[in-house]
Amino acid sequence: MAVAQTLGAASNQQQQGPGMGVRIVEKAIGGNVLPLQANRFTRSTDGVVLSAEAQDACQPLPPVVYGYIRVVAGDEVRATILKADLLVFCCANGFMHSTVFTDFGVDDTAVARPGFASLLDVCRLVGSYGVVVPARTHLSSFAPTLDVLTRQLRRTGTKLLAVDEVTAAGPSGMESIAHREEA
Repeated sequence: MAVAQTLGAASNQQQQGPGMGVRIVEKAIGGNVLPLQANRFTRSTDGVVLSAEAQDACQPLPPVVYGYIRVVAGDEVRATILKADLLVFCCANGFMHSTVFTDFGVDDTAVARPGFASLLDVCRLVGSYGVVVPARTHLSSFAPTLDVLTRQLRRTGTKLLAVDEVTAAGPSGMESIAHREEA
């Protein structure tokens, strides 16, 4: 009851922000008062419900992808450029870009890789959609090693997205990559 009274009383208050008025709803919880933006709520006979704006904000997040690159030891500039390329790709294709895992100076045939091992750990988290790489060669250009690493990724339930393959496929590139990964 106290919370409902506080919500009702506070919905009429105004707080001035930089150049605009922002209505504040105060919600009393355990003696603490937490400010909430009032425009996220509407009053109804049943109480407080989410406004259309707040419901839009609660829509599902885009799929979460993690990046992986393998570069020559000490080539920080190249690593930075590749990370930026992955970010651009993710933004253009509606993915939520998370961390990029990097292995510096790892041999093309090596299966034990610290950055890749960490990548596999986060791919097992709920909500992980996939791994984005500039090209499959960032995993390996050696077919047996590529097969091993790709199988490890598939076991986590994530998809492998290679930027060069999607870009070469044109506008339907994401659909063809997704189909191939399902097969």
